[in-house]
Amino acid sequence: MEQYMPRHHRAFLQHLRAANQTHVRALVASNASSGSIGANLQTAYDEAVMALKRFRDGHIRIATLYIVSQARKNARSPTSTDSETKPSAPALEEVRGTGGTSLVPFLKECRDNTAKTALGS
Repeated sequence: MEQYMPRHHRAFLQHLRAANQTHVRALVASNASSGSIGANLQTAYDEAVMALKRFRDGHIRIATLYIVSQARKNARSPTSTDSETKPSAPALEEVRGTGGTSLVPFLKECRDNTAKTALGS
């Protein structure tokens, strides 16, 4: 994955590995009390986390619009020309992702876990 990143991004990740800081959150938290620089670093980190949360919010909307709606549409489509009863549309929790997980609850959990990583109160 790193080979597709811009050079400066790769260098930043290499710096974190060399500093024995495998998580950006730990690096930010350890410098949060370093005066205005630490406060600015924490603010920037929290803003990045919230931007990722907003991305995940949009991803949930898109997945619901396209994947869940399509699953419901397919469930309602008659499978034969006779008078069979149509199957009921699946609930949001019943739609499965490619890994077999319940799609919407999984995406919401990812979004919520992302938001929990923010350091600010």
